[in-house]
Amino acid sequence: MASEFTRAEWGSIRRELAADPEKYGLPKRVYGTVVIASFNIRKLGRLRVGRSTSGRDDATMKFLADTCRHFDLVAIQEVMPEMAAVRRLRQLMGPEYGLIVSDVVGTFPGESGNEERLAYIYNRNLVERTELVSEVTTSRTKVIKTIARHHQELYDLMNTRATARNLRKYYEVDLPAYREAVEAGSTRRPPRVPKFDVSPDRFVQFIRTPFAASFRVHGHPGLESYSFLAVNAHLHFGRPIDRRLEAEALIEWILGKLRSREASTILLLGDLNFSFEKPQVDLERIVEKFEELGGFATGSGKKVHVSFPFIFPHPRLRQEPPLDPDGLLRSNVRLTQTYDQIGVFSLDSRVGGRLATTPEGHSSKEQWAVAEGAPDYGCFDFANLFSRALAGGRNLEELVEAEGSGARTRLIKRFEHRVSDHMPIWIRIPLPRPTEKGDFPVEV
Repeated sequence: MASEFTRAEWGSIRRELAADPEKYGLPKRVYGTVVIASFNIRKLGRLRVGRSTSGRDDATMKFLADTCRHFDLVAIQEVMPEMAAVRRLRQLMGPEYGLIVSDVVGTFPGESGNEERLAYIYNRNLVERTELVSEVTTSRTKVIKTIARHHQELYDLMNTRATARNLRKYYEVDLPAYREAVEAGSTRRPPRVPKFDVSPDRFVQFIRTPFAASFRVHGHPGLESYSFLAVNAHLHFGRPIDRRLEAEALIEWILGKLRSREASTILLLGDLNFSFEKPQVDLERIVEKFEELGGFATGSGKKVHVSFPFIFPHPRLRQEPPLDPDGLLRSNVRLTQTYDQIGVFSLDSRVGGRLATTPEGHSSKEQWAVAEGAPDYGCFDFANLFSRALAGGRNLEELVEAEGSGARTRLIKRFEHRVSDHMPIWIRIPLPRPTEKGDFPVEV
């Protein structure tokens, strides 16, 4: 197993970061703005106890806390059922930070599965939690309608998959036979529950239920506050069709909330497990799906502003080197993927109009990342931070040139499990100006 960072190495990392945090993509504090982030912290569960080698040690937890303290609200994915580490994270961040954690998703209680929780940590000095907390789920009627519409397709699927037949045999033959034998005095072992692996090509329910919570951003003196609904999602990593079906279902849910006027702004934050490689095509596809689901036909006639800034090259990237030759921000530590995303869906021109993106790029209405207090976004590139701090000032690319790809692989293995294999992404949202009034001053 790769060695952990020593106390001296953590000291080098802290000094390198303190010299220029913006160089590695961390946001600076700007008056009149709020910074909202998404961070998939790999299997955030246990804390190190005694001489155990499992769980995160205190040095790692302090690094994660120092990172998250740069954000006013951070949506965290991959929180494990054991909550010791996420509680410690909030404690290290300070008493002004609040924590909301979902129930375990990805499995039914008592059954095995891909268990995790979703969490929010927020700065109560700037962000207030309001009343609504909800899982993003579908109703029983909607599930039954899906089955009714596609019953023959689902029936055929269940009859052709061996795992489905094996499970039926277990419940209809093996388990009754075992219970009958036990009642007759047998001491034989119970039958093993067979593996079940059937994936329909229709959406029925989320593999990991997204987690929504409502917040209000406190306006600075003279600035009006506004409310939004945050949706924290970790979509399925499996087949591409599963990812697409979950994404479409989530957009349909978001549209329903906007149409019902339960929210004027919804922020989608999370590991969506989508790779956006062609910005113009990708956003156009998102907008087309939005229109197909009725996304721009609200009852009031107001336009829904849609923004996915991370699928475009950053207009003013300070990071050295950029996370991608084309300026795209890739948020996994190997700098190859764009799975982490932040999307903004808004009826409120104070938010959506200012953050709008189009299939051609960022809106020209605002000077993205240029003017002080303008909309901005970024990714905290701690992969290159660790490389420069521990490899003689060389970034990952320079490390490969000097020592080969094996040197990069060995370095990444030292932190992709203990810190995380994803890096946090964030968006800066300007607060409303003193004279601005919202189109939809809706409280969620």
